[in-house]
Parts: sequence; C-alpha cells; structure tokens
Amino acid sequence: MIVVDANLLIDALFEGNPERRKLALEFFRLIQGRPVYVPRIFIVEVLSVGRRLGVKLDYHTLMGLIEEFNVKTEEELFNLAVYVSEKVHPRAVDAYYIATAILTGSILVSNDRIMVKNSRKADIEAFYLLEEFEKLEERLSAL
Repeated sequence: MIVVDANLLIDALFEGNPERRKLALEFFRLIQGRPVYVPRIFIVEVLSVGRRLGVKLDYHTLMGLIEEFNVKTEEELFNLAVYVSEKVHPRAVDAYYIATAILTGSILVSNDRIMVKNSRKADIEAFYLLEEFEKLEERLSAL
C-alpha cells in the first residue's frame, strides 16, 4: 500500500520540467494496480498548485484521474494528524499524509524532501522519489 503526495501527480501533469515528469509517470506505471491512499486534502492541493503552474485541470477531471485512489476523510485522519503534529512537528498538510500512511500501514512517496524526513521521524517507510526511485522500485518488487 502506498500514500502518494500531491507533488507526484502534479509532476506527472506539469510539462514544465520534463525530467520530473518522466520520473513521476514512471512511478505511476510502477504502482499501477496497487492500493493507493491519499488524504482528502490531496484534491485541494493538486488543484491549487496545478493551476498555479498552469496545468488546466478541473475538479471533475481530477476525480476521474484518481478514481482508483482510496481517499481518506478528515474524520478518519484528524486524531492521527494531531498525534503526528505533536510528535514530529511537520507542516500541517504533511501531518495528514503521514497520518494516512500510519492509518493504512503504507509506504509514503513524495518529491518533498522535508515530508520524507518527517515521515521517517514518525517511523513511516518513506521514499524521496527524485533520489530514491531505484530503491523504491526494489522495495515494491519485494511486496
């Protein structure tokens, strides 16, 4: 099971950085058919950041892209996010991703070095995709 940070989908959709896009697309091919979890804030984050970068994406299109993702609600995550906030002191939005990984027993994958560092502080197996793709690929093949 995998928790996907919003920046990975944004990288897959954004054509402004071909190297990051290629890596993100390869990542999504790699995890195809595996259970993917995201906190509901993922939707807001992808729409907001994506639009700032010029990605023409609306809510209905995004929901079609992530229809196979398991979206965890605020009600499911809030208490765990509070716990993570007290234990690790991450950015607030990151607490929800880390809480999602705890709740689902998932690996967390991100292109945000700080989120990966904080996930590891919370004893979550996390991968910084930009530098650890091969390591993640090996780990997923072992599952």
